[in-house]
Amino acid sequence: MMPSTTFDNSSVHFGAFGHRKFRRSALFGVDGYGRIYYPTSLSQTVSVMDNEGNPLLSFGTYGNRDSMGGLEGDLTPTPGIPMAYPNSVDATDNYIYVADLVNVRLLRIAKTFAASGECAVP
Repeated sequence: MMPSTTFDNSSVHFGAFGHRKFRRSALFGVDGYGRIYYPTSLSQTVSVMDNEGNPLLSFGTYGNRDSMGGLEGDLTPTPGIPMAYPNSVDATDNYIYVADLVNVRLLRIAKTFAASGECAVP
C-alpha cells in the first residue's frame, strides 16, 4: 500500500502557459530521498521540496546564453546560476540536471551539502 500524501498544487507555479510557444507543462524530478525538484520558468528558478511539501531551497537567476555563472570564460558575469527558461529538472545523488529551453542548454549542477556527519553502527 502506498502512503497517502497531500499536495497543494496552487503553491507550485510550474511555468508559463499563456504564450503559445511555451504552452507545455514543466517536467519535474524526484531523487532517491523523495525530494521533488521543479522548475519555475517565469522566475528563472528551480525549487526543491521534501516529500511532505516543505520548501527546502530555490536557486537560479536570469541569465542569457553567454552567462556562465562566474565560470572561466564567462562573458557576462552573473551571480548565481543563470537560466532563461528552465523547463525540465531531474536529480541524482550528486547532480541536478536542468534543461534551459531559451538558452538551448542542459545544466549539470553539482550538489554541495552544508553539513555532513558520521556515526558508528553497532
